[in-house]
Amino acid sequence: MDWKTVVLNPKQENNDFAKEKDLQFFIGENIEEFTKEVLGDIYISHQMEKPTVTIRRFGPRGKRVDIYIKGKEQDYVVELKNPKHLSEVKSGIGQLLGYGLSFKNAKMILVSTKFDLETGQMIKYYNLPIDYYYFSKDCVLKYQGDAIYE
Repeated sequence: MDWKTVVLNPKQENNDFAKEKDLQFFIGENIEEFTKEVLGDIYISHQMEKPTVTIRRFGPRGKRVDIYIKGKEQDYVVELKNPKHLSEVKSGIGQLLGYGLSFKNAKMILVSTKFDLETGQMIKYYNLPIDYYYFSKDCVLKYQGDAIYE
C-alpha cells in the first residue's frame, strides 16, 4: 500500500452508513481486505458481537465486541463508532480498555465514521494501546499523531 500524507479536517465525517450495524455489515462483507489493508495482517477468522465473558454479568446480552478478528500475526478487537456526537467516539476508548481485560493479547482498534482530533490526541498523549481510524467507503485513515496517513 502506498502511504501519503493527508490533511484531514479535524471534524471530518461521512454519511456512508445510516447505523453502526451498517458499518459492521460493510466491514464484515469485506473482512479479508480490511484485515490485509487496514490491519496489515492475514485473515484467519472473525466473529461479530463476540461476548467478552462466558458468564452473563451485564444484563441478558452482556458486553460484546463489535468485531473480533483472528489474524495470522495476532488477534484484533475492533470497536465501531458511527456517532452523532464526538463524545461517542471518545467513549470507544473506555470500551476498548475494558475489553482488554478479557482479550489480553489482542490489538485494540477504534474505527469511526466521524474523526475527532481530540480522541486521537488522548490516545497518543496517554500512550494507550489503541489504533484509531477514520473510516468511509472510499478511504481509511489511521491517526499517527501530528499527521494522518492514508
